Amino acid sequence: MRKSREVTWEDFFVVLLSPMELDPTMRMILQVPMWAQRVIYIQGSCLKDADLTRARMGEAEACFILAARSYADKT
Repeated sequence: MRKSREVTWEDFFVVLLSPMELDPTMRMILQVPMWAQRVIYIQGSCLKDADLTRARMGEAEACFILAARSYADKT
């Protein structure tokens, strides 16, 4: 019988999908080797099927949608 190994955070990718351009602070964070191999940033909208396809939403284990409480342009 084959023993299964423990699943760790290294087994997953995180995709950040945002309509905003990546800010300099986040760009710096995502260049840290620990995150650079696991976190992918895509500029787009979770309201557009094409962007969800680019983010490979159909293959995702989970999805978290975070929205700003006050955002002027809600498109």
